Amino acid sequence: MQIPSSDLFTPLTLSPAFNIYSDQLDGSLAPLKDTPKAFGEQYYLGMPFSLGQKNKNNAILLDKNPVQISLDARQASYIIFLHRVERRFP
Repeated sequence: MQIPSSDLFTPLTLSPAFNIYSDQLDGSLAPLKDTPKAFGEQYYLGMPFSLGQKNKNNAILLDKNPVQISLDARQASYIIFLHRVERRFP
C-alpha cells in the first residue's frame, strides 16, 4: 500500500553537497546488489525526499571535508533525514 504524500513536509535538496556516485562506494559502504535503487523525487511514509540523480553524484561521503547544508530562510520544527548507513559485518 502506497501512503499518499503529505503537504506538511517540504523536501530539501542536498545535491550541492553530493560528492560521490553511490555505485563508487566500496567496502562496508557499498550498496547491496539486491537493494532497489531510487533516484529523483521519492516518497517514504508520505514524506517527500529529493534523492540524487542516476549516473551523477548522488551521495554524501563524510570521510574528509565537513559538509554544510543551507536551509535558506526556512524554519522547521523537525528535520528528517533519509539515509543509508554503513553495513556491519559479523
